[in-house]
Amino acid sequence: MSFLEHLDELRRRLVASVLSLLAGMIVAFFFIDRIFDFIMRRCTRSAEGVAAHLHRADEAFMLKVKIALLAGLVIAAPLIMTQLWLFIAPACTPRKKFALPFIVMASLFFVAGPLQSLLLFPSRDVPRRFLERLHDVHARIAPCSRCTRC
Repeated sequence: MSFLEHLDELRRRLVASVLSLLAGMIVAFFFIDRIFDFIMRRCTRSAEGVAAHLHRADEAFMLKVKIALLAGLVIAAPLIMTQLWLFIAPACTPRKKFALPFIVMASLFFVAGPLQSLLLFPSRDVPRRFLERLHDVHARIAPCSRCTRC
């Protein structure tokens, strides 16, 4: 293949990946309220007495768009990994072509990361302690004027 043919192939694979991401995002938008409630339930359970504050008018909408984007990425991960493999596979020798294990393992590991944090940190204290430490580090760097702890 010439250089321009490689670029054309890359463009086709990128377009297919972006379209699968958009399709996953659209599917996630149908379930955005359930996903948002699940995330907020875990956040409010881990930090009691903490409420979400919206500082700009578009912040609630953008938060749901970002959540849908991440959920769409999880949904589209197998298709994106397939496109990545279809771009790489022609350069591999016949002994090195193991597309199915690559796609399955990449998709499983992509989903296993968030699932691991969900299952390993079910305690209420872990996110709260993390946020407190983060706040303490921030207070040491630049004290804020909004809270009394700094």
